[in-house]
Amino acid sequence: TVEGADSGRRRVVVTGLGAVTPLGLDVASTWSALREGVSGIGPITLFDTSAHATRIAGEVRGFDPVAAFGAKRARRSSRNIQFALADSREALMHSRLDVASISTDVGVCIGSGVGGLEVIEQATRTLDKDGPRRVSPFAAATALIDMAPGMVAIDIGARGPNRAVVTACATGADAIGEAAEWIRRGDAVAVLAGGTEAAITATGMAMFGAARALSTRNEDPARASRPFDRDRDGFVSSEGAAVLVLEDRDHALSRGATVHGELIGHAATEDAYHITAPEPTG
Repeated sequence: TVEGADSGRRRVVVTGLGAVTPLGLDVASTWSALREGVSGIGPITLFDTSAHATRIAGEVRGFDPVAAFGAKRARRSSRNIQFALADSREALMHSRLDVASISTDVGVCIGSGVGGLEVIEQATRTLDKDGPRRVSPFAAATALIDMAPGMVAIDIGARGPNRAVVTACATGADAIGEAAEWIRRGDAVAVLAGGTEAAITATGMAMFGAARALSTRNEDPARASRPFDRDRDGFVSSEGAAVLVLEDRDHALSRGATVHGELIGHAATEDAYHITAPEPTG
C-alpha cells in the first residue's frame, strides 16, 4: 500500500510512458540526455529568425512524421498532433495495454496551450495572398487543440472519454489530474494523458517576444534557461510532448502490468492576482 492512499476510491497507477522532446525522440533517449546534463536548447531552424530578438528555442530535431505515419496522415496532422501520436504509441507499447479488449473504457486526455499554430499561420498567409477559397479544408481539423486527443483515439481505437485541457504551462499536469479523476469515478479503466506543444513558429515567438518574456541569450543557448538566477532575462520556449498511460490499479495488477508509480492526488487553484506574476505572499 501507499501511505496516504484513499482506500475508498479507485487507485490510479502509471503503467506506460512516452516522450518526444528536444533531448530525444523517446523516453529512453530523453532520460539518458537528462542524466548526462545535455541541453536541448539551440538556434531555431524551423523558420527565419533574422527579424526576431530571440533566436533560440528547444526544437525537436530528427523527427520524421512521414516515416512514422505515412505521407497522407503526416500532411493532414499539425506538428503538435504528430508529437501526440508518436508519444501515445510509445506509451501504449510500454504499458502493453490491449486497447481493443476494453476500447470503451480507454480514454484520452491530452492538452495543448495553442494547438496547431503553424497551421493557423499558413492558413492566414494563404488567405492574404490567394483568398479564402485556397485555404486548406484540413486547416480547421488540424489547428484545433482538441484534435490531438481525437486523432490519438482514432489511431489506437480508444472509444472512452476524450478531452483536451488548456491551462497554459500547467496543461500537461492538469490533463493528467483530470484523467486520474475519470478513473477514480469509474468513467474509464485506462487513460492516455499528457500534453503536446509545437509553438516554435514566427507568430508564437513574436507574441512572447513582444511581451518581453523570452530570453535573448542567443550566444549562449545552453545556459539561457535560468529562472532562479539573478541574471535571468526570460524563459526559453520549447516544443515536444509527453504522455502517460494511467490505469486503474486493480486492472493493471490483474493483467500483470508493471506499475511505475501511483498518482495520489491533484489540485488546481488560482491566485486571482496577476496574469503572470505570483501572489507575493505565496
